[in-house]
Amino acid sequence: SVDTNEYAKGIKITDKEMKTLALEREEFHGEWNYTLHPRQNAHVIL
Repeated sequence: SVDTNEYAKGIKITDKEMKTLALEREEFHGEWNYTLHPRQNAHVIL
C-alpha cells in the first residue's frame, strides 16, 4: 500500500547519525539507489 502520511521536510542529520543507518548502497548510483535495513541495535534519536 502507498504511505499517504505527511512528513517534515528539510530535516538535517549529522554525519555521525548518518553512519548509524543500515544503508546498503547499490553499485550504480548508490547515492540514490539504496536499501535501508532495520538497525540491529535500534535507538530512538530525538
